[in-house]
This record gives sequence, C-alpha cells and structure tokens, in this order.
Amino acid sequence: MTAKIILTLLIVAAATLPACCSTQEIEAQQLKPVLKKSAGVWTANYTVNGRTIAASAPDSPAGLEVRLENESHFHPVEFRQKKSRGRVIILGPTRVGPLSINLEIEQIGPALIRR
Repeated sequence: MTAKIILTLLIVAAATLPACCSTQEIEAQQLKPVLKKSAGVWTANYTVNGRTIAASAPDSPAGLEVRLENESHFHPVEFRQKKSRGRVIILGPTRVGPLSINLEIEQIGPALIRR
C-alpha cells in the first residue's frame, strides 16, 4: 500500500514586516527561494528583496526533518537531486526510513511561496 502525504507550508513575506506597513509596501516585497548545492546536498533559504529572512540549519539543509514512528529523534531530510516542472522546483526524491520524500517549492506570488 502506498500513501501520499502532502504538507503545505506557505511562506509569506508580509510576516516579516511591521503591522504599520501599507498594502503597497507588502506587495513590493520580493520573496524568493534561494537554492544552493553544497557537498552534494541542496540547501533552501529564503530572501526578501535580497535579504535572508529564513536560512536552513547546517544539520537540516532543506529546513525539513522527519520523525519516524516509534523513534524519539528527528532525521534531517537531505535532497541530492533537483528538477523543475514549469514554475515548480522539485527536490528529491530521497529516502528517510521507509518514506520517499519530494519537496516542491512554488512561487505563487511576489510575496508568497508554497512548499
């Protein structure tokens, strides 16, 4: 039996702005994923107008960890492959225990990314 689990995380640039900002200031934010390959593993960071707002930890390069059933610790998910399908960037697949994991990153709007 195969199960597909979809976890969606929306990253919004507006969350990095003070509450006083106008709609035009929020829309002017350019949130971008920044993917780099280091030691054969893809890292995922996020910038707003070129300034890093979210950086993955060295022990979790894609910013994703999985805890398997009956285990107390988390396993970092490391992606060694990257491909694109339209405007969607796909990292993986990679295996963690019995799981095969892909991470899809899609720019939905200037200040919104779906992971």
